[in-house]
Amino acid sequence: MVSFFYSLISWVIALFFILLGFLSILIQASTDVRSEFVSFILEDRFFISLFGLCSFLVGAGVIFYLSTSLKKRYIKIKSSSNKAFYLEDTLFQDYMHTYWKEMFPQQEIPSQVTIRKNKVMVTADLPYIPEHEQKTLISRIEEDLKELFQNVLGYHQEYTISLHFPKEAPSQKKFF
Repeated sequence: MVSFFYSLISWVIALFFILLGFLSILIQASTDVRSEFVSFILEDRFFISLFGLCSFLVGAGVIFYLSTSLKKRYIKIKSSSNKAFYLEDTLFQDYMHTYWKEMFPQQEIPSQVTIRKNKVMVTADLPYIPEHEQKTLISRIEEDLKELFQNVLGYHQEYTISLHFPKEAPSQKKFF
């Protein structure tokens, strides 16, 4: 949804500037167009108001999108001495990136850490692992993340891990 919203706003802004540039060139080039433009502004208040409303809504949409998508996500952790610490999601992301690099040094593991409602969610697309080895690997990852979150980051609350394994090794995939 965010990607669609971003694409839509980008197109609207691009078209706005293209039309504005084209109109500016036409106004400068012809006295007839210039006089028609001035009479349009003076006589058609409804369209000018509609243009202003649309411009305002696009601007408000851009500000809303930027404020929601660029906002830092924090999680509040209380220490044993009753002090509160705020950990940013990028800290979790950096630790996870390092963890995946240690576990799979030959491959780049796409992963994402999301913080919502003071809960952490880790998603990762792991490389092909035979099915009979997946349970062992998942158990190891659960233990490692529990240790990482609790002992290193001090996060003792609930978290979710979502792992995806491809069904076939990359060389076994069929294209037809």
